Amino acid sequence: MEQYTFPFSTCERPSENGIAQPFSSVVNLIIVLFLMYCFIQAKSLQLKYVFFSFILFELWHTMSHMIFIAGNIQQSVVHFLAYNIAFGTLFALLYLSKSSLNIHQIALLASVVLFDIIIYMNYGGIYMILSGTLIFIAILLCVYSKYSTFISYYIIGLIGLALLFVNEAVNCKWMLQYWPNFPFHIIIEFYGLLLFYILSNKLLTLEKTI
Repeated sequence: MEQYTFPFSTCERPSENGIAQPFSSVVNLIIVLFLMYCFIQAKSLQLKYVFFSFILFELWHTMSHMIFIAGNIQQSVVHFLAYNIAFGTLFALLYLSKSSLNIHQIALLASVVLFDIIIYMNYGGIYMILSGTLIFIAILLCVYSKYSTFISYYIIGLIGLALLFVNEAVNCKWMLQYWPNFPFHIIIEFYGLLLFYILSNKLLTLEKTI
């Protein structure tokens, strides 16, 4: 498996003129518009912040599919913004559940963050995407007792997303060999739209109950 570098390794052949990956860009613009709607609907500062962090992530994500910048800057920034999403979600869920972290949960989060930093510094690529997913799963586990059913299903959804990235990293060349003009990466983008919709809807619904 070759080194996976975002956005260059994403499985949509880049256009030689204009927008580099137009199909992925359009799907991400749809996500941005949806998240802006959620930002407007949110009432609390905590939810405003988490939706703002989602929007920042998706704006950079969209731009990265439009314009390729040489090097690892786009991958590094998207990973940093994913941290913002993860911990913004944590703070929102703690606010909505009126709970706080205990020492064991803090230790868990510190461990997975340290693990992610090690992966980022030494391996990067697809391994960095997997370690980033692990951070989000650990964050959800911190509020598992409050929303066990939702979190159980959402973690399965995140694992599905990670597997789609692994498939892209391993099989992209083979897939493009047989279907060279199909933008396979939009499968991941639409799946991401679904995950954003489920999480955003849950957050907004919970906010109405407090």
